[in-house]
Amino acid sequence: KDKLITKNVVRVSIKDEYNSFKKISLSNKQLIRIGHSTFDGLTNLEILLLNSNQLTDLDHRIFYDLVNLRHLYIDTNKLIRLGHRIFNRNIYLQTLDLQANQLSSLDHRIFNGLVNLKLLNLGDNRLKMIDNRIFNGLKNLEILILYKNKLSQLNYRTFHGLANL
Repeated sequence: KDKLITKNVVRVSIKDEYNSFKKISLSNKQLIRIGHSTFDGLTNLEILLLNSNQLTDLDHRIFYDLVNLRHLYIDTNKLIRLGHRIFNRNIYLQTLDLQANQLSSLDHRIFNGLVNLKLLNLGDNRLKMIDNRIFNGLKNLEILILYKNKLSQLNYRTFHGLANL
C-alpha cells in the first residue's frame, strides 16, 4: 500500500519527496480525505489527478501552493461542496474536471481568476442552478460540459463573454 496513505487518508505533506514532480496521481486510492497541507510547497506541479476516490470535501487551502497547476482532475468522487476560494491561486489552470460528483451548488466566485481555463467539466452532478456571474472572466474557456445536472433554466447572461465557447 502507498506509504502516503493511511486508512484512506493522505496524512502527510508530500513536498519533501516530490517537490520537483510535474505530475502526481492519487487516482483510484479510495481516499476519503486529503489534509489541507498535503500539497504545500509543490510549486512545480502541473498535473494533479485525484479522480476516482471517495472524497466528499476539500479544504479551501488544499491547492494554495500549486501556482503552476495546469490540469486538475477531481472527477468521480463524492464532493458535496467546494469553497469559493479553492482555486483562487491556480491562475494557470487549463483543465478542471469536476464531473461525477454530488455538487448541488457553486459559489459565483469559485472560478474567479481562472483566465487560462479552457476546459471545465461540471457534468453529472446535482447542480440545480448556475449563477449568471459564475463564468465571468473565463475568456479562454473553449469547452464547458454541463450534462446530467438538474438545471431547469439558465439566464441568457450566464455565457456572456465566453467568446471561445
